[in-house]
This record gives sequence, structure tokens and C-alpha cells, in this order.
Amino acid sequence: MLNDYQGALEDLDKADVLEPNDAFTLRVRGHVKNMLINDQGALEDLDKADVLEPNHAFTLRVRGFVKRVLKDYQRALEDLDKANVLEPNNAFILRVRGDVKRMLKDYQRALEDLDEANVLEPNHAFTLRVHGDVKRMLKDYQGALDNLDKADVLEPNHAFTLITHAYTNWSLNKYQFALETMEKVCVLEPNNYLVLQTQNWLKWMLTEYQPTIESLQCNSSIPLFPYDELNFGKLLGKGSFGKVYECHSEGRKIAVKVLKWNGSHNEGAKKSFISEVHTLGLTQYKNLVQLLGYYIQGFSHMLVYEYMSNKSLDQWLSHDKHLNWNKRTSIIIEVAQGLTYLHHKCNPAIIHLDIKPGNILLDEDYTPKLADFGLAKILKCTNKNVVCAFPFFFD
Repeated sequence: MLNDYQGALEDLDKADVLEPNDAFTLRVRGHVKNMLINDQGALEDLDKADVLEPNHAFTLRVRGFVKRVLKDYQRALEDLDKANVLEPNNAFILRVRGDVKRMLKDYQRALEDLDEANVLEPNHAFTLRVHGDVKRMLKDYQGALDNLDKADVLEPNHAFTLITHAYTNWSLNKYQFALETMEKVCVLEPNNYLVLQTQNWLKWMLTEYQPTIESLQCNSSIPLFPYDELNFGKLLGKGSFGKVYECHSEGRKIAVKVLKWNGSHNEGAKKSFISEVHTLGLTQYKNLVQLLGYYIQGFSHMLVYEYMSNKSLDQWLSHDKHLNWNKRTSIIIEVAQGLTYLHHKCNPAIIHLDIKPGNILLDEDYTPKLADFGLAKILKCTNKNVVCAFPFFFD
């Protein structure tokens, strides 16, 4: 092929005038228009070709590719599935279908297609870079890096390859490597807002976040929790910076808070995470929720707590769930005991700053425990006269 797509298009236009509605002319012209990035024109020709000569593998695979470019992923998948039946073991069909499944977040089936495509046509840059991104989403970070490195050798300085490489290193907490790669992308795509934003995040991670985490790991008594031991279940609740899930680990129920991690919440999520680990790492008391551990990897930041079977107090003060007054009195007293411990028995003292029924959890015996120390402050001054006001109602 001479890759003279413009000349080819002129010839095919003439052929279409001399012999209109010829399926061969239309499908080849659709392919040429696709190569010239006239995707809508390509789709129109390929649709006509499919009416004139239905179930032609070439038409279906090219149309599937065009629909993928136009982000019509579900219909692209339908065409590629048909093409794969008519022409099995075609590397082009498999790698494009793998990419479409990636866009539909069907990562495991995408991986299967890309594995087959890589066997049929090894060392193809497109296959390798998409393969790398799928492995990244499946948390096979080393496998992702291996594929992306190969893709970068075959097709250097490709923005998608470099961006995926940077995100993979970010997931491995290799912020310096990720930043260096993202700086290359900024040269290739200087006006890409997402790239510029990611570069700024990485600079922040290196200058502010990573030193804080390293200090946290050195100074906190709370252990890192193995992610592989978490078996996620139902959603228990959500707040400003994340969601809490019921999980199982080694046969016991636990609660896991998964913090949001995006541009608008980075600073707040970071402060909440650090505050929880620092404050609960200093305390252990019967009326404070127990932090069992935490998990950090790239974008993933999780806090692992003991499971509180009766959930939060606010759920018992509404929705026709009523506590008797003896139990309410007991809860008030024990909440006060928890606050007294934080203010007078901790050294240094801790101020919670967010006491409300939603942050008071109840265990199976309705024993209250203060939770959510995301806004808490450690009192590091000699002045003990600190006044905090907050609403606290029992309906």
C-alpha cells in the first residue's frame, strides 16, 4: 500500500459516479475516509455497503473501528463480534475489540482479546499500549509497565503510552518517575488540561503529600493493612471525602472508608486521611472507634475500622426507630466520657470538632463510639481554655 489516501479517494469518488451503489467501492472508500479522519463520511459509506452486501467481515471490522473512534462503543462491539464470527483469529479485530471492551470497563474480557491479538501479531504498538492500560486497571502494574515499555520502543513519544506509564508509576507510588514521564507529555500536548492538571498533582504529591505520608508511616502506631485481605461488600454510608463499605477479612466483619481522590478533593481528602491516622494512632478507649489499619497505593487511600453493627446514632433518632430514655441517657454519658478522654486524658489533647449523631457509632450492645476524626485537631499549645460549640439534639 502506497498510503496515498487522497488519491485513492479521488479514484473511488469517480468509480462511485460510474457505478453507484457498488458494495466494494463503498466499503473501500469508507476505509479510506477513515484513514483521512473523515469518520462520519466513512460511517455513511460503510452503512450503505452493509445494506448492499450484509455480513461482510471487512465492512464490519472497519465500521466497528469507526464507531469506536466516534465513541459509540456498544454498537462498535456488536460489529466487531459479528466480524470475529465471520473471520476468527484476526489480530485487527481482536485488538480493536479489546480496546472497545476496555472503554466499556470489561477489563477481563478485554485482556483475553488483547492476549490473543498479541500472539497472532506480536510487537504491535497499539496492542501493547492498550494491553498495558488494561493490566493497569486490573492492578497488574509490573505487567502494565512491561507492555508500555515495549510500546514506547516500537512507537516512541506516543502520548497515550506515556500517560498510561505515568499513571502506572503513580499507582506504584513512584511519583518522581510519573512526573518525569508526564513532563514529556506536556511537550507533546501543551494544551491538554488533564495532562497539565495531572502534572500539578504529581508536583504536589512530591513536595507536600509524600513527605507527610513518610512521616506518618514512621510516627503512627496504626499498621498498614494488606489490600488483598479485603473482600468488599455492601455500601454502609458516604460523606464529604469518601464512602464506607462493609468488608470481610479473615472471617470477621470490618468497615472500610475509601477516600475520594480527584482534583477538587485532594487537599480535603489528604487532611482527613492524615488526621484520622494521627489522632486514632494516639488513642485507645472504649468510646472511640478503633482504627485497625490503613492502605495507601497511588490513588487508593483506605481506612480500616472495627465494624459497628448498629451503625450511627442518627439512624436511631429518625425513621421510627426509638431508643428508650435509659439507653439515651447511657449514650449521652458515654459520649461525654469519650470527649473527656480526648480533652483531658490524651497527651497531647485532641479536639474532635465534628460531634454529631452521624459520627457516633453503636456496637451490638449499643455502646457509643466517637468516629470520623477527619476534622480533629491535636492541641499543641499550653492554653487549655478551648471552647467549641456545636448542635447536638435528641429527638
